Amino acid sequence: MSQAEPPTPPTTPRHPAPDASTPTVVPTMRPVVESLGEDLSILPTAIKVRSFNAWYGDFQA
Repeated sequence: MSQAEPPTPPTTPRHPAPDASTPTVVPTMRPVVESLGEDLSILPTAIKVRSFNAWYGDFQA
């Protein structure tokens, strides 16, 4: 083959186990959520969760 194959992505899951991530994420995000409370209250909960998962996923990559 003349073309190099694309690198295979790591097989590690993007989201850690709930019992491992919950104690760390909740206390850390609480001040941020409270400071952005006025802005976040405008958005539906589903959008907040999806946008947070996409944002948090960047740190897991």
